[in-house]
Amino acid sequence: VPVRVRERFEDEALRRLSEASRVAATGPEVRGWWAALLQEPAGFDAPAAGVAVVHPAQAVGRRYRRAWLVGAVEGAFAARDREDYFVPEEARAEPERTFAGGALPKRFAGDRGGRLAHLRARADRVIVTVPDADRGGRVAPEPELVGSAPTPAPERPAGAPGETRDARSYRPPDGPVALGPPEVGRLLRHADCGFRAWAEPLLRDRARGDDPHDTLPDAPLAEVWPFVRRALRSRERWTEEELQRLAGRHPAAGPWLRTHAPDLAALRYAVRLEAAADDDRSAEAPDGGRPPYVLVDAAGRDEGRVRLTRFVAPGSVAHPSEVAQRLEQDGRELWAARLLLTRYAGQVRRVAIVHWPIGGAPVAYPPDGFARVASEMDRIAARARAALPDWRAGVARPEPGFVCRACPVFDVCREGRR
Repeated sequence: VPVRVRERFEDEALRRLSEASRVAATGPEVRGWWAALLQEPAGFDAPAAGVAVVHPAQAVGRRYRRAWLVGAVEGAFAARDREDYFVPEEARAEPERTFAGGALPKRFAGDRGGRLAHLRARADRVIVTVPDADRGGRVAPEPELVGSAPTPAPERPAGAPGETRDARSYRPPDGPVALGPPEVGRLLRHADCGFRAWAEPLLRDRARGDDPHDTLPDAPLAEVWPFVRRALRSRERWTEEELQRLAGRHPAAGPWLRTHAPDLAALRYAVRLEAAADDDRSAEAPDGGRPPYVLVDAAGRDEGRVRLTRFVAPGSVAHPSEVAQRLEQDGRELWAARLLLTRYAGQVRRVAIVHWPIGGAPVAYPPDGFARVASEMDRIAARARAALPDWRAGVARPEPGFVCRACPVFDVCREGRR
């Protein structure tokens, strides 16, 4: 297998492994999804596209509805007879003897006029083009193709900016742009790629509606759960009666809402936890210099124990170790836990991070909660702090790398690599 094809296959296999890890939670499930995705047909070389370009010899005997003879300068369509190195010495003969016997068609045996006439007859409409000059200066057109006075090409607007004299390749904007308030989840994504952090919310906001209840009555739970999460976050408190009515709007999630109504009613929703105002706030910054914050799906407190809850897809989490893996990719709750343990050290004794699959049971990490600031919390806080200056400056610079494999705005960015 050629090295280039093998490398393309390896890249494609890793991309599909990334896709499998997004829809499956455990190792065996990931392997199963990966195997299924690898069985899908795929071309690992770029498909052919555009206008077919053939050598004049390849056009012999073919007919087209329309054809272009490009670069009709003098001598461009000469036969260019050359010695064939694969003919044995004893079979060679003088060119005059070979051509005199009619061994080759006239268009290949030096009959220049017949060859050019044959090319002009290859299509119902043949358009012949010739440049005025090349890098060496002005060129002479082939009179048997274009005549003694070729017709100048008509004035046409450029089909694309790249065809103009001052053309420059497109570059996505890298700032300054309005990124909005520095929400920690987006701030951490900005640390990986500023362009993705800017473009992703724009496309997502256009794709979804404004009504958190606009789902079909018979939609399955796998499609309904994002709307249930948005509905829960749409108000600060829910009573058990209101949760019963919400269950009626989303029948697929109805059993889960009714079963956990007492626990859900005890939570506060869309809880905003904001860092203290720092010293480098700047009114000139696009976000107004506001400090970072986290918007937690829900939070509950019981005698110094705080539970920070995120509602996730059905069946996506079943063990605390899986919560830990998810926090490595999106550690906003770790940032919030650190904030609570440091700011309210006398009031908050433990903080547990809960990922609650809609339709399933909640999973806490760690099961007993954090009693002190952990190293992963400091790491998340340091990443968010390092990304904050570029965020406030409105930088949206692409950072090509491994994040491009699952980037939802890859088709918009001109610098991503997969």
